[in-house]
Amino acid sequence: MLWLTLVAILIIPALSQQDPVREIHWASNPGCPDNFTRWDCNETQILHVMAKGPNDTINYLWAFYSKPALLMAVTEPEARLQIDWNQLGNSSKRLIRFDPQPTYSFGLVLDRIIEFYDPLDKADMTQANSSIVWDCRKFSWTVKDVTSGVENLRVELLGNNYGNGSKIGNVSVVLSAFGRDGYGPLLPHMQHSNNASQVEITLKNLETSEDFKSESRFGLQLMVVDSVPGEGMDEVFHRRSLDDEHTPGVFDINTLQTPEVRKGEAGGYMEWRPVAYTSPVRAIEESTSAVHYPLRNVSQAHLKGTLLHDFYGHNLAHVLVPQSLNISFGIAEDGFYDATKYNAWTFTMAYGQPPKDKFSLLVIMILAVGLGLPTVIFVFGGTYMCVKKCRTRRDEPLVN
Repeated sequence: MLWLTLVAILIIPALSQQDPVREIHWASNPGCPDNFTRWDCNETQILHVMAKGPNDTINYLWAFYSKPALLMAVTEPEARLQIDWNQLGNSSKRLIRFDPQPTYSFGLVLDRIIEFYDPLDKADMTQANSSIVWDCRKFSWTVKDVTSGVENLRVELLGNNYGNGSKIGNVSVVLSAFGRDGYGPLLPHMQHSNNASQVEITLKNLETSEDFKSESRFGLQLMVVDSVPGEGMDEVFHRRSLDDEHTPGVFDINTLQTPEVRKGEAGGYMEWRPVAYTSPVRAIEESTSAVHYPLRNVSQAHLKGTLLHDFYGHNLAHVLVPQSLNISFGIAEDGFYDATKYNAWTFTMAYGQPPKDKFSLLVIMILAVGLGLPTVIFVFGGTYMCVKKCRTRRDEPLVN
């Protein structure tokens, strides 16, 4: 009975901490007019994903008509999306908006892929002898697959034909939205809330420069901005996880926090484990490091023509603070990128406060058994010894 009580004490709080489920709805190219000529409205260039909750809706806009971009906007449940399709990507005005306005928004652009020459085998982008920039605008981006359910959505985007074929290789971007708390399906199994989306970027078979003599490594440059005027993100925060149950061998978690999150309020954040994978087979032996570098303020020119430029408009130049975040992949003596020609990295992008570590039901059961059985043995053993001792003392006068 005591053991069952201990199990209940451990399990019931874990199960009761689930946030309410959000329903996932989505639309491709919402409101695209029949006379639109820039591209075929049947070819997905903007996905509007709505994670509907009882009190608000988390809107995700995933856009591929320029550089791949993601926008997260928190609105009232019945807010409507409005897009000026005819001016899209060609104006400094706000061309994408919600009515009524969002209470908060946070966005990201995959700006560049950076190939850097690492003859000293330091795996450090800042010590590279030289580098080559792959502008993500020059890829041809196509939606390859969409898998949807009531509580989740997964979209696979493929970028290839760089510079009309001047470079070989492709970039895969897998975007997921979640309506329930949980963990990603693949390593590193990132923990997410029901206010989160997940992004997985894979660099596959990219053609390295002959001038770099097969000593190339790759990194990413991301552009981030949120809707708080005049405040940027200071740094990437590092914390240790309770255990490595979901990501074997990796206890560290990195978080890029917006000003609201730093203050303990609800805001936007990015979170990732400092690990990337060098094979589609996700395993410890197929992993490498994902290294981040200090944030830098950048000009809004980097975002021109992208979803974020069309959403924030003039505010990017006069009110908000766009910033860049660089991530590189690899460790010393790993054979460089050409050893596997594969780098995959995953992060979450979410609203609220980063999820706190919690043990899975399996770990809780193991803890309950590990702690419960010794406790039961101790209690019953102690009770037995006390009863035996009392009986012995009671019998002593009779013997005398």
